[in-house]
Amino acid sequence: METAPMLTAVWNDLSDDVLALILEHPELWFRLLAAGKQQFHAYAIWLALAERGSDEQAVAYHIYEHHPRVLLTEVFPESDHRLWRVLQKLPEHALRGNDYQRIARLASGPAVTAMLAAKTVLPTHLQFYETLETLDPLVAEAHQALGLKVDAANRLHSGLTLLREFGLLERDEQAAKILRATTQKKQLRQFLVRRLGKLQLAVPDVPTDSKLKPMTDLNMVMRQAHQVFRNCLRFNSIYWSGLLTGKTIYFTWSGQFPAILAVEVLTPGIIAIEEIEGPDNENVPDATKAEIVAEFSRIGMRVLSSGYSDILSGYSWEIEVPELEEENELILAA
Repeated sequence: METAPMLTAVWNDLSDDVLALILEHPELWFRLLAAGKQQFHAYAIWLALAERGSDEQAVAYHIYEHHPRVLLTEVFPESDHRLWRVLQKLPEHALRGNDYQRIARLASGPAVTAMLAAKTVLPTHLQFYETLETLDPLVAEAHQALGLKVDAANRLHSGLTLLREFGLLERDEQAAKILRATTQKKQLRQFLVRRLGKLQLAVPDVPTDSKLKPMTDLNMVMRQAHQVFRNCLRFNSIYWSGLLTGKTIYFTWSGQFPAILAVEVLTPGIIAIEEIEGPDNENVPDATKAEIVAEFSRIGMRVLSSGYSDILSGYSWEIEVPELEEENELILAA
């Protein structure tokens, strides 16, 4: 018996079963072919996953006599109203039984909030929702900004983990409200930066009479670079990981020619200047640079001309592998 193409497009792997049922039992035509989306998926779930036996007459009678929600509960007895609501988000064709099982499990967990807020839930989205289940519960609140991207969800989870570890995250209820309102990834970045920016950075003790002043938190770095010096260091996130781990320190210089500089900590007491800028990105005079180096020396910090990246750049780390004959000779010689 050949299945009609339109029936196959809607019911997929279940199309043969549905065709057989409506041909033998016309009273099911309306139930199976004119059902609303939630009812349709409930029927599809029952046909795909229920232990319905081989008695077609009994199957037809059971479908006819029971509401789709009852059929859904027979397959997923632990489900509640949330699964029924998620069915409304599914596409207008039957899914595989395995996908329905994944959806039912997700509908009873923390990811269901994001699923219900989505316009559509497709099988290709399920990995994202399954990832949410393993992450900080607040990640799911930012589902609009995450754009179903697993890597973005993992990054936010890492950021939230650090905020909790440092005690920089407000109450979950308040944070959830903020994250729920985010719609773009840049807003998530701002959320993390504003809070990580309060972390007290590891900076050296500098005499109060020094013209060099270390910046003690990331917010101070951005504020000084933007408001005072009006230069692009504010946007240079390449240094942030170094700042937060103590491998990079920002200083301001209050000499005749003011400057802001980022230094790399090579080892305690030894540094290299990574970048130095004057107001409005103006080049810092050599005489001022010499003053800064001399001041670092006075307060007990030695300045090298190159950091690790410069020291190691330009070298090839390829190992010359002997030819096979040479290897055999070496083995025999041994």
